[in-house]
Amino acid sequence: MIRVPGLIMSFRRGPRHQYNRQVLIKILDENIPRKSLVGAKVEYVDKYGNKYTGRITRGHGKGWNNVYRAIFYHGLPGQAINSRAFVIKK
Repeated sequence: MIRVPGLIMSFRRGPRHQYNRQVLIKILDENIPRKSLVGAKVEYVDKYGNKYTGRITRGHGKGWNNVYRAIFYHGLPGQAINSRAFVIKK
């Protein structure tokens, strides 16, 4: 089992809409192969102890500079931006 730290960068958004369930996560470990984390579980715990879980669905961008799109089961609060999340791959 691999447990990798990640940084929640921002919500996925367009010119008019913001998707609170979908976030962009930058993986902080450079040694992970690029496409190997698709399908992995993501966990975020806020300062109150609330736990949010989701899955990585695909990479983000052309070069996939260790940035992935994750979809959470419930929307994340705005305080989650620039916070740590953990990616768990079995």
